[in-house]
Amino acid sequence: MPTISILEDQVIVKNIRKSLVPKVLIVDLEGSKSSVTMDLHKEIFTVKEGEALNLVMGKELPQYKDGVDFCARGVVAGIKKDDRGERVIISLWGFLVVLIPKDQSIIENLSPTDQIYFCLRRIST
Repeated sequence: MPTISILEDQVIVKNIRKSLVPKVLIVDLEGSKSSVTMDLHKEIFTVKEGEALNLVMGKELPQYKDGVDFCARGVVAGIKKDDRGERVIISLWGFLVVLIPKDQSIIENLSPTDQIYFCLRRIST
């Protein structure tokens, strides 16, 4: 049975900057369906500016390649709404992901405390 994803999007790494936390980077991703800013530990998963990745987020574990892709289970810590729309704050064991969907219907079935999987998969060349 195939898994049902909340979001699947091809994203580009737009910006990488250092965090105040040692070995943690802040990475900005941009796709056609979403924008993401996230904490990423450089010993767990490395990316380069301009790199394309497949972002998959869902309530079930999607397929991924262990040791190649990044996939973590987390919890929806909150959903914030302001004049720019809604943002989903996800905690992956303390590392934060801020998801800004371009279509708000993507997140209509998400609620705080929902457990979700957030994955970045390498695109095979």
